[in-house]
Amino acid sequence: DAAAGLRRRLAAPLTVVEFEVAEDAPEPSSRELGREPWDSPGEASATGGTEAAAPSGAMHRAARELRSLAASMEARVRADNLSVGYRIDSLRVLSLPPEPLEPVRAIHCSVDAATSALDCRCEADLYGPSCERRCNCTSPGAAGCFGGPAGNGTCRCLPGWSGDRCDACAPHRFTPLTNCSQRCDPLAACSGHGDCTPDPAGLRVACACWRGWSGPSCDTCAPNFLPTHGAGRCATFCVSSSTCHGRGVCLASGACRCEPGWGGPGCERCAAGWFPPGLCDRRCDATSCRPPSVCQQDGQCNCSAGRYGTTCTLECPACGAAGTERCDDGRLGSGSCVCRAGFGGALCTQPVRWSAGDWGACEGRCGGLAGVRQRSVRCTNLETGTVAGDGRCSGQPPAGRSPCSTEACTCSVPPAIPGGDPEGQLRECPWLPHEGTCEARCAGGLVPFGAFRCFGTRFIELPRCAPAGAPVEARTAVYAYATLGGLAAGALANLSGYAGLAGAALRQGLATLVSGLAAEEVAL
Repeated sequence: DAAAGLRRRLAAPLTVVEFEVAEDAPEPSSRELGREPWDSPGEASATGGTEAAAPSGAMHRAARELRSLAASMEARVRADNLSVGYRIDSLRVLSLPPEPLEPVRAIHCSVDAATSALDCRCEADLYGPSCERRCNCTSPGAAGCFGGPAGNGTCRCLPGWSGDRCDACAPHRFTPLTNCSQRCDPLAACSGHGDCTPDPAGLRVACACWRGWSGPSCDTCAPNFLPTHGAGRCATFCVSSSTCHGRGVCLASGACRCEPGWGGPGCERCAAGWFPPGLCDRRCDATSCRPPSVCQQDGQCNCSAGRYGTTCTLECPACGAAGTERCDDGRLGSGSCVCRAGFGGALCTQPVRWSAGDWGACEGRCGGLAGVRQRSVRCTNLETGTVAGDGRCSGQPPAGRSPCSTEACTCSVPPAIPGGDPEGQLRECPWLPHEGTCEARCAGGLVPFGAFRCFGTRFIELPRCAPAGAPVEARTAVYAYATLGGLAAGALANLSGYAGLAGAALRQGLATLVSGLAAEEVAL
């Protein structure tokens, strides 16, 4: 039993350990073997039995051999590793392992002399029934562990530290790099509206405010957040440009106050009675669109029959039933009576008919040739005599143009000639008929040579006023030009008779004229 007990106390593997126990050794003078006490004779052993006292020499010899054995094994073996109550006379090691053993974890036990109670303790950082386990409390925040045979190895933390291994800061403590020296209670430091958060360097701590709060202590509403009255919260988020869609402003309550024409919580739609959707710039309701007229989707008032104007508040007049086609009603209507053909007036009650004026003079070349005469034709209100305008009269209008024959040609007042008497000439012949002649009237004692001669509407021969007896060439009395239009063949023959009296240029011009070239006027 003694050998088995020692094997349990020693860290195996010992090969063989023999004990010799003396039976009649005297009681040792000391109760301590090494540093620990032994049971006295007759005391209860650790197992509940009673053992006799070991001889003094055997006890000391066993202690010396145990110390020598511990030194050779590089292990610490204490006397309290032996079962209390055994009497060891001698210990002889017959064989040892070839390699040194791991150190044996020491447990220190002692017996209270007064109560005989066994008190066992482990070395520092050891715990377990046999002190076989080591505590893992190496962090800066650890102040040791709960060791001993009854301990559980839990770390004892320094102030400000927590966790199983004391490697984390305690609640409301921060910055392990400064031994968790920074204190921060979110209810006090952050006003209950944020969390205490260390900075990236791990040296300081500050408040990380919750949504809606700002400031070092999270005690003010963040930008665009408004306090919720009575709740102590900054939970209402409002930005005029986004929450109110840029069509209103945020009030202290967080609601949007919309611009005229817009409505909805975020001013996102037209207010009641405003049109059209997306613009909301036109108002249309019962006050601006008189019932039974109704508002259209574009915000325009759709007038009922007989009403007109942008708000449909105007009524059409009492148009004449017989002469009225309809009233120009509607939002863009004028409210006028639209008359049927043959009627006019504001109420379409006045008759309208075609009327024609007197014929004008026959237009065309003189000399009894074919011409055209014209007259005015109008649609006239017979009651007022005013022109009603085209389209108001029924039926076809009377003719406004008619063929006719032109009057005989005449020449106007003869032109003035050098040395002539214009007033006397005007009295003599204010005008000349076709192919008519008129003798010249001269002043200052001058004598006329030749006469005025009319052909069509032009004078083709002019006289001269000269002193009596003065030589005068006949060609100077020939008119400087002749016209082709309206000249008869006889007139051309007469013109050709003058060719003998004319110069070369005049003869060439007359020849061209007679040849029938289509020229309006030929210069001679």
